[in-house]
Amino acid sequence: MANEAYRIFARRFRPTTFDEVIGQNHVTKTLASAVETGRLAQAYLFSGPRGVGKTSVARILAKSLNCENGPTVQPCGECISCAAIAEGEDTDVLEIDGASNRGIDEIRELREKVRYAPTHGRYKIYIIDEVHMLTDPAFNALLKTLEEPPPKVVFIFATTRVEKVPTTILSRCQRFAFRRVPADLIYNKLKNIAAIENIEAEDEALTLIARRASGSVRDAESLFDQVIAFSGGGAGAHDVELALGLVAGESVENLSLAVLDGDARSAVLTINDLANEGADLVQVGHQVIDYLRNLMVLVTAPHADELVDLSGEEIEKLKGVAETANATRVLAVLNTFVESTSRPSRAFPPRLSLEMAAVRAANVAKILPVEDFITAINDPSKIDILEDGGNEPAEKTAPASGEKRGKTEDLISGASAPDERRDVVDKPNGETGTEKPPRFSGASAVELWDGLMDELKKANSPLYGILSTGRVKSIDDDILTVAFPEPKKVMADMVNEPARRAEVEKLLKELTGRPFVIAAEAEEAPEGETLPAGDLFDDPAVKLVQEKLGAEIEEVIEDGSGGEPQEDSDVP
Repeated sequence: MANEAYRIFARRFRPTTFDEVIGQNHVTKTLASAVETGRLAQAYLFSGPRGVGKTSVARILAKSLNCENGPTVQPCGECISCAAIAEGEDTDVLEIDGASNRGIDEIRELREKVRYAPTHGRYKIYIIDEVHMLTDPAFNALLKTLEEPPPKVVFIFATTRVEKVPTTILSRCQRFAFRRVPADLIYNKLKNIAAIENIEAEDEALTLIARRASGSVRDAESLFDQVIAFSGGGAGAHDVELALGLVAGESVENLSLAVLDGDARSAVLTINDLANEGADLVQVGHQVIDYLRNLMVLVTAPHADELVDLSGEEIEKLKGVAETANATRVLAVLNTFVESTSRPSRAFPPRLSLEMAAVRAANVAKILPVEDFITAINDPSKIDILEDGGNEPAEKTAPASGEKRGKTEDLISGASAPDERRDVVDKPNGETGTEKPPRFSGASAVELWDGLMDELKKANSPLYGILSTGRVKSIDDDILTVAFPEPKKVMADMVNEPARRAEVEKLLKELTGRPFVIAAEAEEAPEGETLPAGDLFDDPAVKLVQEKLGAEIEEVIEDGSGGEPQEDSDVP
């Protein structure tokens, strides 16, 4: 048979003195000092999130003023006044719900009653909860009484929406802003409750509840009650996950990392697995946001551990992810996820909402930050940033024979399109398949160079843009040496990259009929020589940026030249 006398934790463990209030020292210290010195205001306004102690502190203040042993900062809790205030039954301490008593008629009635002296206590105290719900006429009716209340009358207002309280009311009150309670203090409160109630509660379970409460002590106590009811007496981490619809940290991490990697497929499959397991997908969305928020903090401030509400082991693990994460991408993904999951729950089913959020965020993760394009333009040696999705370029090797390469790699290496017909010629009868005879066998260095450049230009290969910035230096024992001047000497490294060098050497063999080796080297540029503006149009980094952005170059302005913008007639 159910115990009808059972009282939930939030009521049984409500603080009864200022010392028992957690996380609001700036409020309790001031009020305790006011009680001791007798410097009481005629009205107080307590504002802050739900469940952080506003109404509890109002009752403690009322007991401190009307306790038979008072005024005192340590009310006895046993006298008639203290007991009646604790139960909300004291005739001198009236608790009014602003949401249901919000009209001018209720305030007029209050104004009539406020003139009467307290029946047995020292003060007549009015506690109006959610005071922002009063109507404008009601607030106006309250103004005069609030400014010049009768002796021995104290008003205490509580609200979660202080911005909705008229300034005329605010100016007549002492204001106290209550803060969200840190998770470690909530954890200690739950640990104390578990000890008093002889409940076997795992530390990890209490930590999960404290985090999920988001700074609200009342929410934490209610969640703890829910977990105990679910488990039948204990509180393990798995019990918390099942009772509150949470999922294991590993699943949240996998989903978050899939989104950050732009892998929408993996993200959707993970959501499907969680849905099949019966997870609360609304809570999953909140957990992903928490993970991304913590990652954003550690990417931005790697040593600010106190800003991340995680255990030491979890923080170190997340720091490992933060070391390789892009701050701009994390912020964009987090912003997209928050916007997508903040839509009204009735608009879409929870599963669809989470899937849409994950796919949107994964697509955003694929968009490269502008600074990566700028880096590649300023330093062509870092052009691989554009291929690696904004991460620092890693050392690459040429793909194995027959290995499929990405579109961007084909563009940079100058690979031929699948239908390229450079190796075949048309026969008189229209058939194809005969290899073209070498056209530059025994040619001079200049002739071979010109032929090579013509072929690259016809193929519209980015290699043309790279090699055109250099000059042929010599042909010696089937070694073609190309020199690059100071402004473009980085191009020598690009040509010497195995995949690009192999592409050029393959074309040289087709043109000459014998194996050739190409060697690129840097040389000092003559004094005063600068990179011609026109070369920018053939620069492979610039071409790649144009392709990704779908952009066209309208004009080139030479830095420091003081001249007018130069236009290239070959560019539309």
